[in-house]
Formats: sequence, structure tokens, C-alpha cells
Amino acid sequence: EHQQPLVAYEMHRSRYELYFSILKGRSGPSEIRDEVISFIADSESEAPPPIHIFCRYVNGVSGVENIARVICNDKNNNLRVGIFSGEAPKNFSIDDPIKWLNQPITCVIEDYDKHYKPYVQSLWKAGKLDVIVTTKAFGMGVNKSNVRRTLHAGMPSSMEAFYQEAGRAGRDRHNANCDMLFTPEPDDAQKLFESLEKDNSPENMEAVTSSVSRS
Repeated sequence: EHQQPLVAYEMHRSRYELYFSILKGRSGPSEIRDEVISFIADSESEAPPPIHIFCRYVNGVSGVENIARVICNDKNNNLRVGIFSGEAPKNFSIDDPIKWLNQPITCVIEDYDKHYKPYVQSLWKAGKLDVIVTTKAFGMGVNKSNVRRTLHAGMPSSMEAFYQEAGRAGRDRHNANCDMLFTPEPDDAQKLFESLEKDNSPENMEAVTSSVSRS
């Protein structure tokens, strides 16, 4: 039986305060919501510890807007949640994201790029948001020292990207958790590649790609 090789990646040795883990099969919006609620419930701090959720997508089930919506639709929490992406989600309406901020609004917010995004950044830096759900477009220059957890909703583009984005946590040098949540593909990737190596004809390529499960 073919064994998949292990991949080792050496993290920067100066970040001893970061605790990394990969949680298999727990990357759906409801699982992410449960991780957020559980982490806050287990915290010993009086206020919810800041959590930064990274998404690869703007739209869809695993996009920033839907994940924030699932978190905020839970009637058992009273979290202040913001979203941030390079472009506005499809069919975007500003009303719900404003409601998810869960606090009085101190300025006019009519446009996602011009008003909402800068306002969310300022709230996050000022400690007035408990959770922020973003793509990698969230600015590297936004420095918040007391982020206690990062959650990656799915596999990032590379291990370097995972480490760089997870490094937003624990900048105050206190312990922080950096978790990647993902659901493995149901197909055996190795067998698919072996089949293509043996026969790369258009007919076989079409047959192999047609057999791949769609999520």
C-alpha cells in the first residue's frame, strides 16, 4: 500500500508562544462557529479573547460573509463580528454586516470599500470586535497585539502563508492558538496522478477529471 510522505515545515523559532494544530474534518461554517464559541467559553478572561478567522474565499459556503452569518445567527452568543475581503461579497447588502458589529455606529456606512472596511479595521485595532472574518486581503499593517486565536477555514495556499497569517496571533508574546481546520478530499489524489502518468491521453484525462468528487 502506498504511503503518503510526511511533510515537515520548520516554523520560526522565535515564536514560542504560538501553539499550532490541524483539525481534520471540521472546516464547515457550523464547526467554525462551534470552535469560536467553545474557545471563548473555555477562556478565563472576562471579555471574549480576540479571534481572527482566515478564509480563502469571499463567496460561497466557506466565504467570509457566510461564516460570519452562521456565527452571528447563533442566538446564544452576543459577539461583535466584522468581515473584511478585497472585494465585496456577491449580492452584498450592508445591513447585516452592520448589525453583526453589535454596537452603536459612529459614522455613516454606505459603501463596503469606502466606509465599512476602514471602520472594521479601526474597531478591530481598538479592541471593539471579538471576531474578525477575513481573506488574506486584510492588511499586514494592521497590528493587533492581543489576538488569542487564529482559525484557518480550510487549507491556505501554502505552509508559508499559513505561518505568516497565523503569526497575527500572540504578538504580545502571550500564548495563542493557531489552528487549521480542513476537510480532506474524498478522492485518492495519488491514484489519480498515477493514472494520468500512465495515460495522459485526452480521453483518459477527461475520464479522470470527471470521476473527481465535487464539493
